[in-house]
Amino acid sequence: MMVLFVVAGIADDEVFQHVALIADHLSKEFPNFKVRQISKRREDWELFLDQEKREAQLVASHCVRRFCIVGAAHPMAVFLLLDILRLFKDGVVVTLCDAREFKPILMQLAADTSAIPADPARKCVKVATGLRSALDDCDVCIVLQHADCERFHKID
Repeated sequence: MMVLFVVAGIADDEVFQHVALIADHLSKEFPNFKVRQISKRREDWELFLDQEKREAQLVASHCVRRFCIVGAAHPMAVFLLLDILRLFKDGVVVTLCDAREFKPILMQLAADTSAIPADPARKCVKVATGLRSALDDCDVCIVLQHADCERFHKID
């Protein structure tokens, strides 16, 4: 099973470059994580969002502190979650989101991360009540789903 991350952002934006670095790190650490980067000039960004926002699985915003993992019941989500918590030492909120039948799995995952030593005011993992609320409360949305890499011409 392969997981594809699409990292999209403004080429000269420091936050986008940081998110791209994290995605690159994950793709090197986990052979089943593949990354496709889409970078646009600042003046082309809004047009790109209007045209491509449904295809982009990871959209970097100006403030990367709040993550949403959609499809968080995916077996690879735990590795992604741990990497996010490790990489953002100065504070992060991660919202887990998936179908209702997976809520017990997400609750257990959130509970398990509470055992990681950290200041609770600086690191928080919570379970979303719905997709809309999860997306309204995030800077970066990561969608985990099965990806057929043959569909993509090239994965960076």
